[in-house]
Amino acid sequence: MRGLTGNIDIPGGDIFGMEIIRPYPVLRNLLLEGMNAKRIGSDTFKLLSGPRAYLPSAHIPGLFRAMRTGDPYRIRALLIFGSNPMVTVANTREVYESLLKLDLLVVTDLFMTPTAALADYVLPAAFWPEVNQIIEMPLVAANAVIAQQKVVQVGECRQCEEIMIDLAKRLNLPGAEETLENILNYQLKPLGITFEELKSKHIIFPPHEYYKFKKKGFRTPSRKVELYCKSLDRAGYDALPTFKEPPESPYSQPELARKFPYVLTTGSRRSEFFHSEHRQIESLRKRRPYPIAEIHPATAEPHGIGAGDWITVSSPRGRIRMKAEVTDDIRRGVVNVDHGWWFPEKEGPDFGVWESNANLLTSNAAPYDPAFGSYQLRGLLCSIEKIDAAG
Repeated sequence: MRGLTGNIDIPGGDIFGMEIIRPYPVLRNLLLEGMNAKRIGSDTFKLLSGPRAYLPSAHIPGLFRAMRTGDPYRIRALLIFGSNPMVTVANTREVYESLLKLDLLVVTDLFMTPTAALADYVLPAAFWPEVNQIIEMPLVAANAVIAQQKVVQVGECRQCEEIMIDLAKRLNLPGAEETLENILNYQLKPLGITFEELKSKHIIFPPHEYYKFKKKGFRTPSRKVELYCKSLDRAGYDALPTFKEPPESPYSQPELARKFPYVLTTGSRRSEFFHSEHRQIESLRKRRPYPIAEIHPATAEPHGIGAGDWITVSSPRGRIRMKAEVTDDIRRGVVNVDHGWWFPEKEGPDFGVWESNANLLTSNAAPYDPAFGSYQLRGLLCSIEKIDAAG
C-alpha cells in the first residue's frame, strides 16, 4: 500500500533512515569451511539459516530437538544472553527437557529467571549505565546516532559483547582479535569519527534526505518497489503472499475442535512489560498484577465466566490459569492470552513458570514456514473453563 500510494521516503510518509553508521559486523565470511552448513536449518530455511540470510540464525525448534535427541548432532552447551526461553519459546515442556539434556548451560542476565535458575553458571549482565554502545535513533528509521557511555561499574557485571569477545579469544575463533572499541570505530567510520570523539558530541543528527530512491533505487533485484518479490522467487518460495489454512484450526482439524472449540491467540503486548521482563518491578505489577485472557461476552456466558474470574485455558499441549477480561473488543470464539508470565515473587527455581505461561499451550511442531521456519503461536485451538472459588 505504501508503494502503490507513493508514500515511501517522502515528507509526511514512511521514511528510510540515513544509514549513517555501519551495522555491527557479521563475521560469516570468517567462519571455517563447512560451518555454515552445520547451522541447524541452513539446508531448509534459506531466509533464516542459509548462508545468504542477513542475520543467519539456527532454527529454534531444530536447535532444541538436537539438544534432546542428538539429531543432526548433539548440542552439549548453550550460552544465553538476556533471554528466558522457559517462558518465551513455544512448547515450554520440550524446552525444559532440552535444557536439562545439556552438559553446560550458562545464562547472562540482570535478574534471576526460570531459565537462569536451571543454569550451571549465571553471569551478571551489565545494565545501561555500565556499557559502551552506539544507539541509532529512532530504531526503525535511524537518523541520529548516540554514544551510550559507561559511567559506573557494579560488582562483576560485564557487557555481553565483552564476554563474547573474550570467549572468542579463548577459543581462538576467526576475528577474535577485534576489541569492542575497534568494532565501535568500524561502525562510525562513515561519519569520520571515533567512539571517543562521539562521546564528547553525545549525539550526531545529520539533516534528513528524502527521495533517496531517486539516486539509489530500492534494495531489490530490479531496484524498484516490487509487489512480486523476485528474491523469494529465486530462492524457490512464493513470490506473492498466499493463504494457507493453519495446521491446527476448526477447519483443518474439525475433530480436535470438538474438544477445543475456540481459537487461541498469544503474544499480546502490554505497555507494562516486554515479553517476560519487568514482572518483578513493583510499580509495573501494580498496574497489571495478573495474567489476562480476553474473551467475548458471548464466549464467556455459556461457561458462567464473568469479568475478573479465574479460568483455565487448555490446548492439546497443556493448561494454564488466567484471569478473565470479558470484552466486546475481541471476536466471538477467540481467546487472547497474555504471554511472558512467570512470578518472580514465588519460590524458585520454577518461579510459577508452570502456572500461567502461554507457551505451555503453543506448538513448535511442523509444518513450518518454508522460508523462515516459523511455527504456530496463533490460530491454535483451545477450551476454557471457570475455576470454582473453592478450587
